[in-house]
Amino acid sequence: MTPWLSLIIPLRNEADHGFALLEQVTGQPGVEVILVEGFSVDATWELLQPWGQKPGVRLLQVPAPRSSQLHQGALAAQGDFLLFLHADSRLEPGWLEAVQAFTLQSQAVAGAFSLRLEGGLALACYAWFANLRARWFGLPYGDQGLFLSRLTYFKAGGFPQLPLMEDFALSRLLHRFGPIQILPLGIWTSNRRYLRLGLWRSFWFNQWMVWGFFRGKDLEQLRLQYQSVKLTPQAPAKKSP
Repeated sequence: MTPWLSLIIPLRNEADHGFALLEQVTGQPGVEVILVEGFSVDATWELLQPWGQKPGVRLLQVPAPRSSQLHQGALAAQGDFLLFLHADSRLEPGWLEAVQAFTLQSQAVAGAFSLRLEGGLALACYAWFANLRARWFGLPYGDQGLFLSRLTYFKAGGFPQLPLMEDFALSRLLHRFGPIQILPLGIWTSNRRYLRLGLWRSFWFNQWMVWGFFRGKDLEQLRLQYQSVKLTPQAPAKKSP
């Protein structure tokens, strides 16, 4: 049976983080899951092999960056609708029904979930402001999930082949065709990046990258700077004597 929905999940160096999302989304009727592995330097590819043997699951290997993984997954998809997800996310119950209702009823050109972050009040407030920004400007990031028809995806040109910020760039392209709806249903995204970098450093670096994107900065240079920040954890707070 041809699936109506294709889930596209890029993965790279995820061996130490588990595959909770795959447990959640595989085996759904009418849904295919396309896992696009990015030539990891850890054991991700080997650990994904059993998943690739499951019904309704397809396993591809596409070199990074993530924009290439996402686009190649879309090219391989058979469903009339696409849902792009990050590997470290978890969906709330009712996600499939919510996406199906969107495809049948919404006049929006694409949809996304509301961001949820575990880890206390500060991260909950961060997620609240991120959702407010996404609703005001209609520019969700990739960790909110993104679903739209395959026809609309290719009409917009697909994910621009960029070294980073491909989700932001696609959202801007989609605005030529209509609004993006942010559903109240949540998607829980790993807080590992925020814990490593620190909440405010993550926030300000995100804003700096958006500023660089609009200013026409070299995105490869931005990517290298992001990598240097990501690999440098925040300094631990000094203890008072």
